[in-house]
Amino acid sequence: LPGNVVCLDAARDADAPRLVALDGWRTVVEFDGDGVLRGRHELDLPADAAVTFLRSAVAKEGGRWWLGGGRGDGQVFVFDDAFGLHAAYPERSAADDRIADAELADLDGDGVPEVIVAFQGPRGVEVVTLDGRPRSSDRTAAAAVVVGPPGTGADRGVLMVTAAGRLRRCSFSETAGATPP
Repeated sequence: LPGNVVCLDAARDADAPRLVALDGWRTVVEFDGDGVLRGRHELDLPADAAVTFLRSAVAKEGGRWWLGGGRGDGQVFVFDDAFGLHAAYPERSAADDRIADAELADLDGDGVPEVIVAFQGPRGVEVVTLDGRPRSSDRTAAAAVVVGPPGTGADRGVLMVTAAGRLRRCSFSETAGATPP
C-alpha cells in the first residue's frame, strides 16, 4: 500500500541508508542499505487500531519522530525513534471524524515537529504538538494535506486538497489557549 515505506538516506540520517516499512498493520520493520533486517517493532496500539501509513521528521536535537495512522481511522499515533508510543490524537472519545491524511513538520521553526492532521469531516485540518495538544485549525474538510518547503510560521506552506478536490493553502486560526504555528 502507498505510504507504508519510508526510505532514509545517509545524507539526512546517521543510521542510514535504511528502509522502514510496515509489516501488517501493527508492526514496523527496519532494513539496512544491504537489505538486512535490523529491527522489528510491535506497535503499542489500541486493540482495534491499525497503521497503514508512516511519516517521519527529525527534531533539531536529532531525535527522529514517527507518525502512523490510517485513512478513515479515528486517530493518529506519534512514536519516538524507538517506535515507543508517545501520544495519540485525537482522544478516542473525540474520534468521530475520520482521518484523511497526516504529516509531521516543523511549522514554527523551533526545531520540534508538529503533527498536521486532515479530517474528512468538519474538523478540517488541525495542528497539534507531539503530545497531542491542539495549536491551530482550518475547518475546511480535507482529503489530503501537503507541507511545502521550509519557511517561517504560516509561510511554511501547508496546503490541502479539499473534499471538492481543490488545492488550497490552509488558513489556520488559533485554537483556544494555544499559539498558532
